[in-house]
Amino acid sequence: MMFPEAFVRLGLSRPRGVLLYGPPGCAKTTLVKAAASSSHCAFLSVSGAGLFSPLVGDSERALAQHSETSLK
Repeated sequence: MMFPEAFVRLGLSRPRGVLLYGPPGCAKTTLVKAAASSSHCAFLSVSGAGLFSPLVGDSERALAQHSETSLK
């Protein structure tokens, strides 16, 4: 976040994430890429379809791999 002192001054905790919801093609990804770029933050895009698996444990494994990648 660019101005963490504003959260402290207002007695708020910093947001830990953002969830955008909407139909395909309404610029959700574009908005997040622009925000990440302007605030010099990392951006990792993960689709729900990329995480889903009918096999037990595969979805959890995929999520863990994406989480590990995001920490690097």
